[in-house]
Order: sequence, then C-alpha cells, then structure tokens
Amino acid sequence: MKKSKATRQIFLLADVDDNLIATGRKSVVEGAKPVAWDNKGEVCGFLTPKQKVMLDWFQAGCEVVPTTARSTDAMRRFRLPFRRYAITAFGGTVLGANGQPLTKWRNFVEAPAAAAQPILSGLLTLVTTEAEAAGIDVRATVLQDYGIDMFLSIKHNQRNLEELGVLHAVVLKAVPADWTVHLNGNFLAVYPPHIGKEKAARWFIDNIVPKGAITIGMGDSLTDAPFMAECDYIFMPNGTQNSRAFIELITRTATRASALR
Repeated sequence: MKKSKATRQIFLLADVDDNLIATGRKSVVEGAKPVAWDNKGEVCGFLTPKQKVMLDWFQAGCEVVPTTARSTDAMRRFRLPFRRYAITAFGGTVLGANGQPLTKWRNFVEAPAAAAQPILSGLLTLVTTEAEAAGIDVRATVLQDYGIDMFLSIKHNQRNLEELGVLHAVVLKAVPADWTVHLNGNFLAVYPPHIGKEKAARWFIDNIVPKGAITIGMGDSLTDAPFMAECDYIFMPNGTQNSRAFIELITRTATRASALR
C-alpha cells in the first residue's frame, strides 16, 4: 500500500523482539511463520497471524523504525518490510533512510565507546570466569556494530534463567554505577552510559522526525520505558514486563485511592 503524505507524519519507534515478532526457536502459535534467523542460519523469530495484521496496519499508516538491542547484521537477517530507518545495538547505531549509519550519531558514539572498551572486556572476562567456575553454560560476547564495541551480551545455552540470574547478580556488583544492566528472559546485557535506546530515540526525534510529526514508542521490557517516554504516545503488548508493571502500579494506586475514600 502506497503511503500518503499524511501517513508519513506518524513515526512508530518499536522494539522488535516480543513486540513486532515472537522470539524463540519454536513457535507455539498456529500459523506463525519464521521471519528471523541467527548467524548460524537457525530460526530465532516468528511472525504470528495477529502480529502480521498489526504490522500491516502499522506499515500502512506509520514510518516503522525498529528500535532494538540487536545488531544491524542481525536486523538484516529479518524477513520483514523494514527498508529505511532503524535504531540498533541498544541505540549504538542509527540508520538513515538509505539503511546506512548516520555519520553524526556515529561520531558521537565513537570516542566514548573507545573509552568503555576496557570495561566491557573486563566484564566479559569476569562473566566467563564466574560461569566456568559455577558450571554455567552461557555464551557471552561483546557485541560490535560497524566495528564499534557496543555492549556485553550474555545468554544461557539451555535457557536456564535461574543460572543466568546468578550471573546477573555478579554483574550488578561489578558494573560501574552509571552503566545499565538489562535482563529480560534469556538475555542479559550490560551497556555504557553513552548509548541507550532513549538517547538514540531523542536524537532521532530531534534531528530526523519532521517537525509536528507524531511519535509512538512501543516496547515490552522495563529498559524500553525510557525510549518510549521520549515519544508522544506509548504502546505495549500485554503480558510483558512493561504491561505487568503498569497494571500492577495502576491497580495498587486505585486500591490505595479507594481505601482513602
């Protein structure tokens, strides 16, 4: 469907995993189709029938801007109709309308990334050593995007979330105070303060989004909330970290207000 000039005035900044697609090696939803593959060629994401309806709706009326922790290479292994802008690597890279990194944002990231590299390497060594000592089977790596070290990624090979939680505790004690530790399901990540989806989103809104356009932030995890807050409206799937926290807060607040009447 060809977009009208008016539809280009809505920009949807959307986390991909468990928002636009369902992640995992297998799908439990009938009719879901594989749409994402890892670097070994194995399926790691599906598009459910409901997600397809939603994505078609978004694509018809919005400029969809994937806003993801995944690297740019990983994004390009998606079989999804994203052809233009994207924010990848936890905000470490911003892609322009031609699908290439925007130089101004890259220049902003390069110098602090070089300063953060020794800390990332040290955290990687710590996690690897602790995992081996405890017999925890994980894959840990410092993710790079366009040659820049972005963040530490840790995933359990058997999806043992309890054991991953042990490493989460280790990282929390060792990470610098201004760094971010992200844990959602089988994904533990640590990244420095110069990146973050919210920082890239704010820059993107200020420098790329046309003046007067509407922005919508969509995300499922707690660490998505800051970038969603940069947008005019927020959108979240039900049954996720964000929706559970929101519903719990609203319910608790309403209960307290009723008790005071």
